[in-house]
Amino acid sequence: MFTALFAAALVAAAAPAAQPAATPGQTATLSLNQAVNRGLTENLTYLRAQESVSAAIARLKQARAPELPFLVLKDAYKNTNPLASLTLPLPPPLGPVNVTQGLENANDPRIALQYTLFDGGKTASQAGEAAASLASVESQLRAAADGTVQSVSDGYYRLLEARRLADVADEAVRVDQAHVKQAQQFLQAGTVARSDVLRAETTLANDQVAAIRAHNSADLAESSLDNALSYPATTHLVLTDSIGQSVPEITLEALQSAAHVNRGELQAARYAIDAAHATIGIARSDEVPSISLQASEGNTQPQLVSGFRAQFMLQLDAVWTLFDHGLTAGKIHEAESQLRNTELAYRQTEQGVDLQVEQAYLDLQASRAAVGAAQRLVTFAEENRRLAEERYNAGVGTAVELADAQLNATSAQQELVKALGDQQTALVDARYAAGLLGR
Repeated sequence: MFTALFAAALVAAAAPAAQPAATPGQTATLSLNQAVNRGLTENLTYLRAQESVSAAIARLKQARAPELPFLVLKDAYKNTNPLASLTLPLPPPLGPVNVTQGLENANDPRIALQYTLFDGGKTASQAGEAAASLASVESQLRAAADGTVQSVSDGYYRLLEARRLADVADEAVRVDQAHVKQAQQFLQAGTVARSDVLRAETTLANDQVAAIRAHNSADLAESSLDNALSYPATTHLVLTDSIGQSVPEITLEALQSAAHVNRGELQAARYAIDAAHATIGIARSDEVPSISLQASEGNTQPQLVSGFRAQFMLQLDAVWTLFDHGLTAGKIHEAESQLRNTELAYRQTEQGVDLQVEQAYLDLQASRAAVGAAQRLVTFAEENRRLAEERYNAGVGTAVELADAQLNATSAQQELVKALGDQQTALVDARYAAGLLGR
């Protein structure tokens, strides 16, 4: 059931399902699947993660650009003094004659094709680093989606639980009101003392206070879910799922295996190691020469001859830094240290995920056992209340016994509701720990 429920979560932002709209004071009917889809389209953390992916794609495009030739258009304009002066020794009356040659204004427009033939693997390493960073950011997006699904699902089930607890509190008040009416009738008949009425009225007042608090808790839970789904705070949410749904059996080994494959944090940490390896390649590229080729065509104006002169030029440049005061060595050492740090970060993340999976599994097992125990408790408490009411009606029971039985029955119902809610949220948390939400 849950696999189908979360199947569309990661793609919901790209192609969101129709989401119930609501204005202040209106009602929105939501299944858990609809709530998850709306959460992914409205959650700011998830939307920011999407923008990070877009930025990483742009960085990868930039890193790969030097792999292809660049086409550039450039122009150089010069204003200079004449470079040559010539005196012609002509006989009189013609000479001598002074002649100056040179260009005061020179314009050199040119179109050029530039291509890097060899850069010691720098471009390839930069592209590799950008690709690894993109994969890491995409994994973080997946983790953000899982976190959003977990948050919305927990809020959904907590609201269902709070409303069920409010219903239990209301039912206790109704039973108390019946007991007060019954005690008053018995008092008028002279079969009970005034203290029985006071006991019933005190129990009623206590349960009325508890009901007020229960409804306030439900209102707070609804407000939190409204906020998570970007609904107006006054929107009334009608939830169509139930906390009483069955929970499948899941083994610890299956959760751990899934976590190592699917957890976005682990995937991001792995890709961070790849990016760190690429950073070392970038640093090492400065140890070798870089060779580039440029072919250009354009105007060349000799200094002593005016006019346009088309000229094709082929230029090969080689640059090799022989000594840089340890700059390159420092970059390499820094990159190697960063790689070791990244590997340690991966191991730390892996340990954290394993611990989270184990704790989530134990919580799920405990919540499943708690549901069974709570169901038995409700059975016993309801039977005890029934017997207490029969004894009281027959005049052989006391008001204290009846009040205690009612209190125990209400408490048992509350424990069952809490156990059912905890079971559903424990399943969500276990799937989150295993990286299965959104899949």
